[in-house]
Formats: sequence, C-alpha cells, structure tokens
Amino acid sequence: MLWRGFQKANALGIGQVGEADIVEEWFPEAATCAAGNQVSFATGTSEEHEALGLTAAGSWVVRRWRDDVAGETLRSVTPGEAREWLVRCELFEAVEEHFPAFAPHAHPLRIGRLYEARSPEDGHRLLVDRLWPRGISRADGRIDSWMPEVAPSSALRAWYGHRPELFSEFSRRYQAELSSPEWAAPLARIGELREEGPLTLVTATRQPELSAAKVLQSWLRSRSR
Repeated sequence: MLWRGFQKANALGIGQVGEADIVEEWFPEAATCAAGNQVSFATGTSEEHEALGLTAAGSWVVRRWRDDVAGETLRSVTPGEAREWLVRCELFEAVEEHFPAFAPHAHPLRIGRLYEARSPEDGHRLLVDRLWPRGISRADGRIDSWMPEVAPSSALRAWYGHRPELFSEFSRRYQAELSSPEWAAPLARIGELREEGPLTLVTATRQPELSAAKVLQSWLRSRSR
C-alpha cells in the first residue's frame, strides 16, 4: 500500500464523502494490478485511473482522475466493494489486515530476511532457500524449520541469478514449477503450518521482494483465495 499522509477529502474532490473525513491510506491504483490492464477494466479507458483509499473514520473511498483533465473526484464505496478491489489487485496482505474474516487463512503469511531479528508477529519462521546459508548454525534461533524442496530448481536459480530485470520471467517459471506434482508435498506441509499460526517465509537473499520467497508468498495466497 502507498502512504500518502493526511489529506482532507474535500481537498481531493466532491461527492458522498464527508468533509470531516481524512484519507489515511491509498492503495495502488488499478494501473498497478498484476494481471493485465486493470485501468480499462475499472474505468473503461486507459486514460482514466482510480485508487482505493481508507479514511481515518474507517470508510472506503475511491479517487478518480484523467490524464488529460485537471481535477479529480472522490466517492464512497461499500466494504464489500473495497474487499473485491483488494482481491482483484492481489493485495492479499491488505485483505488479511482489513477483512480478516474473508482472508484465505486467519493467520498472516509474511516474508522476511534470515539475518533480521525475529519478532513476535513472525510466528513459525520457515527457511525456503534451497541451500543452507553459509556461516549460520543449524541451531540458529531465527530458523524454526527448513524446506529446501519447495525452492526453485537449481537450473532456474542459476538462470535467474537474482538479476532484477529477470524477476518477472523468473516468477512465471517458478510458479509453473510450483504447479507441478514434485512440489505438491512440501506445499501441503506449508498449508498445514499456515493453519497452525502465523508463518514467515525466510530467505537469506538481500532483496526479499525480488526473491523466490516473494513469489511463493504470492502463489500461496492466490491458490487459497
């Protein structure tokens, strides 16, 4: 989600939103949704854009604007519409936070770096790298268990080499591997861990957002919707 600070709703537009409402959080506009051109899906044209927001009072609003026109409007939406928006944009962490009763699992699914200190919110810390990190003891308290068999194949890891420009294609190829029978057993075990409590997918990679752990997190969330 994108933090925009505190802004008066009536400074952004007009409509059904009360002037006393303050928009605290903006979620990615439809253009940033992962699957296709969601701007056209939401508004009918690629020149129009919408963004979902949450006010301090707990109300959901949508901001709408055009590239070629000054000004924007703000309108209220129901919680159900907001939830569907977040799911459509695959913002599953936001669904877990704001609509826990409708989240795929009651327990959070996070990613984290191995070298960070564990927090009370982490729950079970599962190392999902194929190789055990050098210099780390098998008894290290930041790792509760290790599941190398759920990691990308050695060939795919070597091809990717953690090059950011290849992440999109790496993600596609790794998801294809995750859908194969070879990965079924470890994925089932991860599902069991998710039922038991909060789960953090741990990686030694320097950039977790560009790691296999991130792809695995997105894949698990999408399959359990």
